[in-house]
Amino acid sequence: MELGAHLVHHDCSLMDERTFRGEVEPNIAGLCATTIQPCADVISFAFPCGTANDESQATAADYFLINRDTTSINWRIQAPMSQCL
Repeated sequence: MELGAHLVHHDCSLMDERTFRGEVEPNIAGLCATTIQPCADVISFAFPCGTANDESQATAADYFLINRDTTSINWRIQAPMSQCL
């Protein structure tokens, strides 16, 4: 089963890398703490309101195999950070 992440506060604006990571990491932790699925199943991310740019997509790729915005589906061949927790 695939689990998809989002941002903690569903902020629709573009944000700097530090802020983005501060929104994503607690979301991953929350999913891992409240579901019976292994953290390794948190493999995808959907940008709130579809708001993304190259920087935010690259940062999301540090955590997820798949990140989605409103214009494309970006596949990343990289282990999600949740597998390392």
